[in-house]
Amino acid sequence: CSSDLLKYVPKDKILLETDAPYQGFEKGKENTPLTLPIIFQKIVQIRGEDEEFFSNMLFRNSLNFIK
Repeated sequence: CSSDLLKYVPKDKILLETDAPYQGFEKGKENTPLTLPIIFQKIVQIRGEDEEFFSNMLFRNSLNFIK
């Protein structure tokens, strides 16, 4: 399953994004940044991560990406 690939992505390479307004969860529905918490929860579940650790890691990754 493609979601299993998430287990192999290095922690320092993960960022979240939505493709908003395209590619919503439901066909024909627009995507918004409001889906980010849903994406976050799915990744935490698939990877078996601690939510607080994963949230802090994403923040650091975002800062490093912007640099």
